[in-house]
Amino acid sequence: MKISFLGHGENTADALSGLNISDEVSVSTNPLPYAESFFVLEFVLNGDSLDAAKELADVRDNSLFSGFQLLDDDPSERFERDLFKQIALFERRIRKLLTICLCTQEGHLNVELVNQLEEISLGELFEALFVDEQFNKDVKTAVNQRSSLFEKQELLQELSGINENSLWVKTFSEDEMPTLWESHNKLRSYRNDTMHAHRMTLDMYKDAMRLMRDINEELNDSIQERLNSVCDFGYTQLAENLSKTFKLINESLRENYDFESLIKSMQSMVNAYQLLSKKSEEEGDE
Repeated sequence: MKISFLGHGENTADALSGLNISDEVSVSTNPLPYAESFFVLEFVLNGDSLDAAKELADVRDNSLFSGFQLLDDDPSERFERDLFKQIALFERRIRKLLTICLCTQEGHLNVELVNQLEEISLGELFEALFVDEQFNKDVKTAVNQRSSLFEKQELLQELSGINENSLWVKTFSEDEMPTLWESHNKLRSYRNDTMHAHRMTLDMYKDAMRLMRDINEELNDSIQERLNSVCDFGYTQLAENLSKTFKLINESLRENYDFESLIKSMQSMVNAYQLLSKKSEEEGDE
């Protein structure tokens, strides 16, 4: 494992004199024969362990090398290799959870977002989950309709009264998977760093691993509860779907006699009613 820097016109001896490294790290300086006063400063440590990555990361991040350009960064590659496993696990679990939740809530398997899960990017998925288009429109309207200047506190107070009803809010309870709900933008940032081989510090690695493990544990708990427990997940959403179904039935009969949509709506209503009835029976047995 190694790190290397491109230097120019620096006194390498002066840079190294203030560096405290173990005897296991070998250091070499190689001038570039075709570029006067340019050189490559290299640090090599045998092995591919996490400890080796941490040690070389400490060298890499030393302020002594702030005037150098980083060339090789094996510690970041080692950190990101671990993170990639957690990120891949997250993406598999979020697809699994959404497939279970959205299909059962809608009462059929042909759910548009579920059909796209293998195709869309994580950014597109997060936008579908966490962004409420109507909320954005209402915010823009509230801001643009003001003719006078306003304070930050005043603006925040006005925005707090605008309802945000994203797919995530409609699908999951407030206390379910709080880490993912609160830190999904941080997760996306760490995923971007990992997938694009950005420089990663030891502190970033520790924070990213903690975050990913917590989120993956939350996802697994939610999946297992839905597969194995009797609970009221989606109860509110089912009620909303039932109301929408009656509206669709009414529109189909009153306007265009779209019997195909009518049949689908009636099936959705039946599915929703059966789930609600089952829940009521189970609660009565308790």
